[in-house]
Amino acid sequence: MKNKRQHPRASQRGSTLVLAAAALLMLLGMAGFAIDALTLYVSRTDAQRAADAAALAGAKIFVSSSCTTAANCTTGSTQTLVKQAAEGAGAQNKVFGQYASIADSDITFPPSPTGDLHDPMVQVKVHRVIPTLFIGALSRMLGGNVSGITVAATATAEAFNPTGSNLPFGTGCIKPWLMPNCDGNQKNPANPACPGQAYLIQNGQIANPTWWNNGAGGAIGEPWTLHGNVLPSQYNDISFTGSNSSGNVYRNEIETCAPEAALACGSPVYLITGNKVGPTKQGVNNLIGGPNGQDTVNWNSPPPFPITAGGNNPYYPPGTTNITQSTSLVTVPIYDGNGVCSGNSCAQQSVIGFMQLFIDQTSSGAKDIVDAHIVNIAACSASGNGNGNGGPPVTGGGATLIPVRLVRNP
Repeated sequence: MKNKRQHPRASQRGSTLVLAAAALLMLLGMAGFAIDALTLYVSRTDAQRAADAAALAGAKIFVSSSCTTAANCTTGSTQTLVKQAAEGAGAQNKVFGQYASIADSDITFPPSPTGDLHDPMVQVKVHRVIPTLFIGALSRMLGGNVSGITVAATATAEAFNPTGSNLPFGTGCIKPWLMPNCDGNQKNPANPACPGQAYLIQNGQIANPTWWNNGAGGAIGEPWTLHGNVLPSQYNDISFTGSNSSGNVYRNEIETCAPEAALACGSPVYLITGNKVGPTKQGVNNLIGGPNGQDTVNWNSPPPFPITAGGNNPYYPPGTTNITQSTSLVTVPIYDGNGVCSGNSCAQQSVIGFMQLFIDQTSSGAKDIVDAHIVNIAACSASGNGNGNGGPPVTGGGATLIPVRLVRNP
């Protein structure tokens, strides 16, 4: 009896089935890996976005708290507010479908690489375990219990006050009022250009950067007035075009961030004639939502000063405290205090710094005097290297005097 020989195709059928099964497993594994990789990539992007938003929100507190001017941003009260702002921003950003949860321990305050206390930094870490398909299944096959991979992102933001720096600096959304370098509420260091008054800025530094404390301290929180009469027909109102003194243009530049209302250290400014009674009050009330409904601040305690939203605040419900956005926060330029004359035909003045003010209200008198308080001061470099020459100036966005920016993680 003959032995039957096995047909070669029979053995090939079995091996083909094994190869097909192996190929299918490989395809499934590659698909699972691709899905996991895409999931992790998207989640990592979400985490970075949440970390960036949280760091920027925290750094904004440095600005509203005035600590960059006083160079004391390490105080516990300020850092508590920074952490609250950062955690609040995290709670509004999702990572893989869930809001980022940022704890106090995820927020640190690294020192500035330059060692300048005027430039505080906050660092925020966001991390979350992301469930994975391929890696989780592989772990269970091997007897593990890993169900996902932790994605993490870190962001560092800085509030940059140019005081003490030689970097070119400027700011936008300037309001059309020019401040002399004279502090009428202080006596020292005495400014010869302002008899009986002190410097606001001296040799590129802030002369009195501490809390006003009802007259017992420095300039921060000090009551201030805008649109005050300096000379006959001269109210220290300015024109950004060098020639236009129209009341309508002036009022519009109070109410809005006019494109031309941007200045850098060393920029020329031009005074305009007339006291602009009417346009001043109209512009200010339209800006801050007054005479009723504007935001308010309690100036009787040391900074950070808590800003409370009024009925006309466009960003927050009325009564919300510790807000960081207010139309009452404005920026004005400071000049050296010499050679004030009436009209735009006089010698131009030069910007030596900037002041951030909180407008409280317009007075009821005939001059349309604007009542305000000092929140921040930024000084231009005394050496002249920060005067806007030699490169675009570092600027803040919108009405922010002190720029807040993301920086490379230290």
